[in-house]
Amino acid sequence: MYILLFWQFFPHALNQFTQKLPIIHIINQNHFFRTIIWRFHLSIRHHFHRHRNRLYQKSVIIYSTKNLTDRGINNLIVIGGDGSFKGADALSKRGIPVIGIPGTIDNDMGYTDFTIGFDTAVNNVMNEIYKIRDTMRAHDRVGVIEVMGRRCGDIALWAGVAGAADIILVPERPLSWADAANRLAANKLRGQLTSIVMIAEGAGKAEDFCEYVRKYTDVEIKATVLGYIQRGGNPSAFDRVLAAKMGQRAVELLADEAHMRGTDCAGSRTAENNDLRENFGYAVGIRENRIISVPLAEAVSTRDCFDDKLYDLNSVMAKF
Repeated sequence: MYILLFWQFFPHALNQFTQKLPIIHIINQNHFFRTIIWRFHLSIRHHFHRHRNRLYQKSVIIYSTKNLTDRGINNLIVIGGDGSFKGADALSKRGIPVIGIPGTIDNDMGYTDFTIGFDTAVNNVMNEIYKIRDTMRAHDRVGVIEVMGRRCGDIALWAGVAGAADIILVPERPLSWADAANRLAANKLRGQLTSIVMIAEGAGKAEDFCEYVRKYTDVEIKATVLGYIQRGGNPSAFDRVLAAKMGQRAVELLADEAHMRGTDCAGSRTAENNDLRENFGYAVGIRENRIISVPLAEAVSTRDCFDDKLYDLNSVMAKF
């Protein structure tokens, strides 16, 4: 059994890895797979932007399926976000057994409670919140911290709760900038000169919010965009254990499929199981602290569920 893994390599790490595994090195020379690998580590280079929309074209999927088959690769494990899972789902429909493992700091995949990398990113942000708060207190200013997440506000929410943020701005719970500015002004009137505002990138830009507050209040305010420091550093213990468990489940699923495939060759496989082999695509996740697996199509289509209770809890705690 040959298993090919795609994950979020940095370019130099990818080069070192492919030198040790020739079969991946060969496939990496192919234009389509090179594009997929660039997609996984979220490169912003021109090459990626020019070709990213080709990933799901039928002709490209057919071509990539042939490349996998020709090189004897009969199983694929894809580690990435929703875009990667869409490509994985398309490959599974061409008869390639594919397992998806959610690897994204955004935590924006609704079928699983947590994605690999989210906890590490939240811890990175929380550490920066305390450093920024110390500086803001020294100057009697409000600190606005912009974090990643695309359309999902989970990083802002969880880091904000852990770091005792006064206001959390996320796309799932729209709060007008006027209301937020009034809260900061009210805090100042009652003697609280320093506050922390978390803003998810999907809810706006930190500097734009600061400009608004300066225009309509006398609050001193400073923006900080954390950027890629959220994505780096050593993984948290939770992420390490979660990745190990998900990886184990992915291999178990592929082993089960291989066993069924062998049974099919012996002529004792049912028609239902035969259909399963021809569309074998699953995503591994965690739900209620249990490792689960769902069809890739379901994983891609399930909408993210925002934790409204946690958001409301922070709103209450911020009053004290």
